[in-house]
Amino acid sequence: MKVIYEKEISAIKDWLQRTNAQLSTGALPAFLQTDCWKIQNDLQTISTNIQYEYPFYGHELLEIKNRLFSAPQPPYGMMLLNAAAFGELFIIIKHISSEPIDTRFWQDIHPRIIAVSKGLFCDGHFAAASEAAIKEVETRMRELFKEGKPKEPLNKSPSFSAERENRRLPLGSSDSVGK
Repeated sequence: MKVIYEKEISAIKDWLQRTNAQLSTGALPAFLQTDCWKIQNDLQTISTNIQYEYPFYGHELLEIKNRLFSAPQPPYGMMLLNAAAFGELFIIIKHISSEPIDTRFWQDIHPRIIAVSKGLFCDGHFAAASEAAIKEVETRMRELFKEGKPKEPLNKSPSFSAERENRRLPLGSSDSVGK
């Protein structure tokens, strides 16, 4: 799934890989202040955009952004890397980029649908989430019908999907589809 912060994630991942390669040689890299500001801006953008999907990571990225670099004394336009914050950032970005979840569309969905299907959807059970949503719509329609015509009896027949299942005929039957 394409996410709106994909460019920033890609830039951070590339920087993490290059920096990790430098760290694996035993050297503690120093960075130009302008490069640090770019990384911090990208982290700010990612943090802002993942608040809904990953509230914990959104908060943590802001904390890491503020701890990731420090100025040596005296400062000469170079910044030093906080290795602990780098490690935290590496793990968070790896997780976010490997499993990007864009669930902002749930903000436009009715709360009753969210209650019955969001958990299933976020766990990857898309068919079950769709079925739960449709059943909730059917339930709400029945409620609205009952409110609009309280004296009319509700159709006691099973749901559409259950009716369809009951009407299935054995293969080879003369009434089967595709006669």
